[in-house]
Amino acid sequence: MDSAGQGYPTTVSLYFNVIFCVFVVASSNYLLTQISAKFAVKQGELLTIYIMLAIASSIAGHDMLRVLIPMIPHAFWYASPENDWANLFHRFIPSWIAVSDQKFLADYYRGEGRFLSMGSYSRLVEADTCLEQLFMPNVVFDGLH
Repeated sequence: MDSAGQGYPTTVSLYFNVIFCVFVVASSNYLLTQISAKFAVKQGELLTIYIMLAIASSIAGHDMLRVLIPMIPHAFWYASPENDWANLFHRFIPSWIAVSDQKFLADYYRGEGRFLSMGSYSRLVEADTCLEQLFMPNVVFDGLH
């Protein structure tokens, strides 16, 4: 719930935006069966629509952006000699997905500087774009089979 007492559609177990869309499709489908049954959506197709909407809402939802994007630079900002993260797992993080520039990370975590003028900000955008390109075609093409 946000400060105004309204919930976000992707913070509950059944996404109400998905349920509403499926309700509209099912209602339209019922009307369509009255006119011509051969054009009606079958049960498997309706289930596919539900799954596609639920997965798309999960990926593009409030929780994904709120959690994933801040986690991308987390491993480099909180690395210290005490936890030895640099030696333990920095080598496993691809350079194209994480920002390791300490000046940028200092400005990012402290809220200083202008992100749009920083070169490292483009890495966060690139990482987000790469993740979307990895997940979204699977959602679309899996639903077509």
